[in-house]
Amino acid sequence: MKKVFISMPMKNRSKENIEKSIEKAKQFAKIIFGDDVEFIHTEVKEKVPYENGNQAIYCLSKSLETLSQADAFVGVDYCYFIHSKGCEIEKEVFEGYGNKQNIVVLPIPFVFSEEEIKELHDKYNKVNSNEKGYCTRNDRE
Repeated sequence: MKKVFISMPMKNRSKENIEKSIEKAKQFAKIIFGDDVEFIHTEVKEKVPYENGNQAIYCLSKSLETLSQADAFVGVDYCYFIHSKGCEIEKEVFEGYGNKQNIVVLPIPFVFSEEEIKELHDKYNKVNSNEKGYCTRNDRE
């Protein structure tokens, strides 16, 4: 049985949309790796034990801990308005430690609905526009 780690952007997304995307990614993982897969639970449900502004690092460290159990990695491609530093780090760590054969990166439309893509794009433009309303396309925050 192959253990599969699903890496999914969560920032600015509803719990419902995240869950839908994870289910779609699982369907593709089964197509690619076969039905004999186990999905590693990656959501950090525990409360971060401190409040110093580094909560994202804490959650990433827990995620990397579960990543160490994985035989395969399934993630989502990035674009300037859908980007996750955590997902990027998870992929780099998995790939960097010799697991290059079992990495699948899905195009955004495979796991995000058309409506959510538009909503995230609009949010990005609102946050990253200058006084004239032009998008600055700052793809790294």
